[in-house]
Amino acid sequence: MAYITSVSGNGFKGEVENSVGKISWVYDERGNCCEDFGVNLTGDLTSLEGKNMINFSFQTITKKPKQAYGNETYTAILTFKLENENDFVIEFYNCQNGFYCHNLDIFVDEKLKYNVSL
Repeated sequence: MAYITSVSGNGFKGEVENSVGKISWVYDERGNCCEDFGVNLTGDLTSLEGKNMINFSFQTITKKPKQAYGNETYTAILTFKLENENDFVIEFYNCQNGFYCHNLDIFVDEKLKYNVSL
């Protein structure tokens, strides 16, 4: 278990530092036409400060359109599992036609752990 000592950033760039190490992320904010992208958080990042983190997980999801030529939705989810609290989730998403992807990098102790294109 790791005690979260500091939190900074916004949905597109941020870091969570704890007694064991640091988890940080950078999500490309440059927008183009023909896409809907962004970040959803279950709360304010600063609400993590002072919590005990059990672990974290990362997953990606692709949702195919129902119609033949529709946009696909690409999602990546970074979840912080907390002791005696609901999980804190950061959802990165991009609904696009295949031409306008956004890069997402997740670092653990400043070493690249995950790199995905949404």
